[in-house]
Amino acid sequence: MNGRGSRRRGLLPWPGKRAPASGVVAAAFALRSATLLRGGVPLGRILSVIARGPGPPTPAVGPARGGGDLDPADASVADELRLVARRASRRVAGGASMADAVAGENHPSWRVLAAALLVAERSGAPQAAAMERMSESLSAIESAAERRRVLLTGPRATIALVGSLPLLAAACGALLGFDPFGVLFGATGAFLIPAGVGLLAAGVAWASALVRRIERSQRIVGVELELTWIALQGGGPPGPALRLVADAGAKVAAEWVSADALVAGGPTRRALATASATGVAAGPLLLAEAVGERERSLRTLERAAERLGVTILLPIGTCVLPAFVVLGVIPVLIAMLGGV
Repeated sequence: MNGRGSRRRGLLPWPGKRAPASGVVAAAFALRSATLLRGGVPLGRILSVIARGPGPPTPAVGPARGGGDLDPADASVADELRLVARRASRRVAGGASMADAVAGENHPSWRVLAAALLVAERSGAPQAAAMERMSESLSAIESAAERRRVLLTGPRATIALVGSLPLLAAACGALLGFDPFGVLFGATGAFLIPAGVGLLAAGVAWASALVRRIERSQRIVGVELELTWIALQGGGPPGPALRLVADAGAKVAAEWVSADALVAGGPTRRALATASATGVAAGPLLLAEAVGERERSLRTLERAAERLGVTILLPIGTCVLPAFVVLGVIPVLIAMLGGV
């Protein structure tokens, strides 16, 4: 187990459209499963029912449920749900448990869903409630990931734009009737091109590294609190519930289940200690702390994105703009002065 989230969201090839993110499909799968379980369908038949088709209408996972606009009725999500269910059914037919079959989808969102299934099974917690909670959790995580993509779109666009400036400047000079490309590919270019390309590559690499550092600093938080909430729904005491969560996360290699969150001083034990000290139910405190952890993580991301808007000017000013002068301005000036 570790506290690292997924680095990249896998996308599958879809004709004419982008495939739904794995987190979206996992959230829809959890909610569809909860709907079927509450309708009386046993857990062992869930996969076969979903694999056959859309089945009964599944409520949309929207902002009111703590996530983004993740309507499973969307055709691409419904298609992917059926594919997932069929693959998982084949794993079950081969002897895998339901949790292992779900974890076989090989994405952090599916592995944390598998951990929830294990926790519910071993604690005796209601499976429908566990799936409902994980649907909300996964849709909230996917919503935060989408927010991260939006926040980092601006810096990425800036990198792409400034990286093209030298070529655009030279092209504009050519359109004005000069011959900057003749300068670049002449004797003078032997000095200009290595210097300009080196500066440009260094600036783009530096700016890209700043963006990647923010991406890698983001952690998926709150999952351990919700898994502990599920474990407590089975009626057991907190100590065994924490061990059950840790064991389940380790069994399915759930990256989003962090051991640090379960030890003394971590958010899960702090919430349990508060509940014990005040005499209130631990469940609501655990869920509230999970929401709070995600909100704090998102605010941290927003502040980091704001700082990035300023720090990205450093590689632009020290590397990219000089490259613009070397590759775009100097060749045009030399061509204007007839120094080709």
